[in-house]
Parts: sequence; structure tokens; C-alpha cells
Amino acid sequence: MPGPNLPDTGASASGSGTSSNQFDFDAMSQFFKRAMGFHGIPQGRRTKFKGEPTRPGELSFSEWLREFEQIVEPFDLEDIEKARALVDHLVGSAREEVMCLSDKNRSDYSEVKKALELCFSVSGIAPSASVEFHNRRQGERESLADFSRSLIRLYNKMETTAPTQEEAKALGQLRNRSLRDQFSGGAREEWVRRELRRISLATQDDGF
Repeated sequence: MPGPNLPDTGASASGSGTSSNQFDFDAMSQFFKRAMGFHGIPQGRRTKFKGEPTRPGELSFSEWLREFEQIVEPFDLEDIEKARALVDHLVGSAREEVMCLSDKNRSDYSEVKKALELCFSVSGIAPSASVEFHNRRQGERESLADFSRSLIRLYNKMETTAPTQEEAKALGQLRNRSLRDQFSGGAREEWVRRELRRISLATQDDGF
């Protein structure tokens, strides 16, 4: 007498096992991908952006973002993970600005980037070069000739890195006056500053 028909559990178990294994593999892939994304960036390269540059050598937002994207690109992060990594690399006024966004927008990389660009990329003229130029002073053992050449190089950098042609043109029109003012105001000795200002006021020459 034939026995009862039993379900073929072998095939279904095999199929179920394959499905389960595939699920586990995908889950583990996502886990390690996230782990590498947030912990695999070399510690020494995690420079955080705090807002508008205030000292010579500090990066503008566009410069900082370019470096950040180069660092995270090899990790192939998903959009939400990339947004989280970006927010994690903000401090000060930059982080405060982003924390004003809704949870949804704060998880969207393009929205976070847009908010930061609106706040820190509209100041105009190559922020880092501008800050460095306007804070430049004659060094302790620096000659006036070397000081003037340094100012000219910084101003050239401001012009070449200006974000628009209109701003570059405006910088060109202000070039000689800006260089004269910074040169006379940044000289190390007080008597030299006074003499340079006197000459600047007395002369009709607009050159530098």
C-alpha cells in the first residue's frame, strides 16, 4: 500500500535557503558598504568645514567641497549616506545652517549642498584669496619689494578664481587702488605707512 504523498521539502528548502542566503549576502554587503563609507575615510583627511573663511589659508566652501567629494568618491556611498557624511563633517555656523533643514532635506545630499552653497558661495570674490589678501602684512624680515610682489600674486589669484566674469572685471577695475591701500596699510613700520599714505594722497598716478 503506497504511503501518503508528502511534500517535496528538499527542493523548497533549497530554494528557501538560496533566497535566504541571497538576502543575507545583500544585507552584509550594505552593512560593510556603510561601515567603509563612514569609517574608511583616513582620519587625517577629515577636515571639517565651519563656515566663511576668517584666516589666511582656510578653504572656501567650493574648495572644501571639492576635496570632500574627492575623498568620499571611492566609497560609492548612497545619497542618504553621502548626505550624512557631509553633515558629519560640518561644524560651527555651517552645521547650524544645515540643522535648520527638515529631516527629509537633511538626508538629501543635493539639498544639503544647495543650502551650504546659498550661504557660503555667494560672498563673491574667491573667499580664501580675498581673506588672505586683506589680512596680508609685511613680514618681520620681508622687504617692501617682496611684500608688494606677494600682494600682486594674491590679487592675481583673486582675479583668476573669481566665480563670474563680472566679478573678475570689477576686481580688475579696483586693482591698483586695492593694491595701493593694502600696501600702505600693511607695511611693518608706522613711519613707512604714513609716508606711503602721504605719497598716495599727493600723487595723481593711478598705477601701482
